[in-house]
Amino acid sequence: MNLRKGQAMAAGDKTTLPNDGVTLFEQADGSKAMQTVPVSSVVAGAAYLSTGKVTAGAAGTLVVARPTRRSLIVTNTDASLDVYICAATVSATTGYLLQAGRSVPLAWTGLIQVFAASGSPVVTYWDEYD
Repeated sequence: MNLRKGQAMAAGDKTTLPNDGVTLFEQADGSKAMQTVPVSSVVAGAAYLSTGKVTAGAAGTLVVARPTRRSLIVTNTDASLDVYICAATVSATTGYLLQAGRSVPLAWTGLIQVFAASGSPVVTYWDEYD
């Protein structure tokens, strides 16, 4: 359904909004409410992608700082060994526990370090940036 300014929308209707915003009418407790919703363009996709892996052990750098980072996914690929990640000086007491086989999405633009209390688990990353 395409909606134009001033056009009513029934509860549950799906709509495509024009770029300049639209006035919606909603059913709320039997009454009608009017709300102007500004719509902005969404930029999709990052300009660059970096992937890699690090064998965790003593605290070390997993990914470098990137001021233009859009998103980062860190995955502990090990089947049984946990790792810890943190912005700096990571350890079992200061880091975020990333359990074996788990991933975590991050929006952090700074440096990320990784630490393993035992063994040599492999940690991978997917880093999108401009």
